[in-house]
Amino acid sequence: MTNKFAERLRLLIKDNKLKYKDVEAKTGIKAYTIRNYVNKICEPDIKSLLLLSDLFNVSTDYLVGYSDSLIPEHLNQALLRFKQELLDAAEDFNSQIALISANHKRRC
Repeated sequence: MTNKFAERLRLLIKDNKLKYKDVEAKTGIKAYTIRNYVNKICEPDIKSLLLLSDLFNVSTDYLVGYSDSLIPEHLNQALLRFKQELLDAAEDFNSQIALISANHKRRC
């Protein structure tokens, strides 16, 4: 595991205005264990990584420092596809408006 994990976890807890007890209540990971993760005393197991990534809605790759993207790759790809679909729909809409406008001008 990279040494970014402890810092990222600390920031996620801070940014979400949580206390270690809050993280414990939401994940079942003991508050003292969370403290140990943040203080680099121990590292999480896979189950804990998954619980923490779910809690903070980040990828495990982000959490351990393998990626700088907060969004899991599959969601990022889905967002890019959706963005392209919206752009295509907007272009079609604008074409239809231009066609309607041109037809209206010819009638006037």
